Amino acid sequence: GCCAPHRCFKQSPWYSQCGPACPEDATWECHNTPSVAMILARWGNWPNWTPVLIHTLAANHDFDFLLVSDVHPDVHMPANVRFVNCTFKELLRRCQDRLGARLPAISAPSGDTFRSGVSSEKVNDLKPMFGELFAEELAGYTW
Repeated sequence: GCCAPHRCFKQSPWYSQCGPACPEDATWECHNTPSVAMILARWGNWPNWTPVLIHTLAANHDFDFLLVSDVHPDVHMPANVRFVNCTFKELLRRCQDRLGARLPAISAPSGDTFRSGVSSEKVNDLKPMFGELFAEELAGYTW
């Protein structure tokens, strides 16, 4: 069953943490949708289709989006999209400080890199750790 300290999100149309095991009493009812943030990371210049991306993110009112990059996109940011200035060197420092991982540089065997010299393959390897690497930016979010 669903018991404390778990929260039941049975009223959410897109997610049910407890499913049919959710208690029926009012203490477990969801009065607010859980707050969700998603991180989109990119280093170097943003592509020409960035305005379309931002427009799409703006249409998803139930989510907040954190754009982590060393370059601010040249578009208006809607209320649910926030820019987080982070150089790639800062990301590597966070890896060392928060995870104990010493990564002086990241490169891929294929040699594929962004214009900034950062390997797109290797940045993807770090994504599972973004929750820890950006814990301050994600503070206050349920998911």
